[in-house]
Amino acid sequence: MREAEEWIGVREWKPGTQHSRITAGLIIQPQSVTLTGIKDNFTAYKGPDYCPWIELDYSFDTRQYATVSNNRLFLPVNPYPLNATLQRGKRQNDLVNKSGGISRTTTIIHIPDGYTVESLPAPVNLDTEWGSFSATVQKDEGIVTVIHEFRTKSFRESPDRYDSFRTFIRAATKAYSANIVLSKQ
Repeated sequence: MREAEEWIGVREWKPGTQHSRITAGLIIQPQSVTLTGIKDNFTAYKGPDYCPWIELDYSFDTRQYATVSNNRLFLPVNPYPLNATLQRGKRQNDLVNKSGGISRTTTIIHIPDGYTVESLPAPVNLDTEWGSFSATVQKDEGIVTVIHEFRTKSFRESPDRYDSFRTFIRAATKAYSANIVLSKQ
C-alpha cells in the first residue's frame, strides 16, 4: 500500500523515475510501463478533514508473469503482494494504527491466445474490527478483472487481541496470493 503523499510530484517525474517507482514492489520486473492516467485531489485542500488521495492508471507488458506447469499457467491475481510482517510469538505491546486507510487495486489480465480459464479464486469479503478486505474476480471474453480493496481502521488494542488481528491479515494475504489457472486448449 502506498501513501498518497509519496506521489505528489508524479506528473513531473522523468519517465525512468515513474517506471521505477510504479514497479517497486512488483513480484515481476516488467519490460515496459505506460502511465495512462493520474487523478488526485492534491490541490483541493479544504481544512483539517482533508485526506489526500491519488489514482494511478498504468499498464505493463511482461513475459514472466505466469508460472508454467505442464499445460497450465498459474497467474497471480495481484502483481503487488501484501507485505505484512506478523509476529510469531506472544505480543508484548499494544496494537496501534493511528490512521486508517484504503488501498484499491484493479488488475486486468488479458488471457493469451490458445488458453482458457480453468479456475478462478473464490470471492472474499472480510469485515472486522481491524478493517475490511474484499476480493472479486470477473471473467469476460479473454479478460479477467481482479479487484482488491483493503481498508484499515484506526485502533489501539491490547496485545491479547493480536491473534484476531493476525487472522485478519493472514486471510487478506491469502487472497492477495491466490492464482488464476489457465489451461492450454
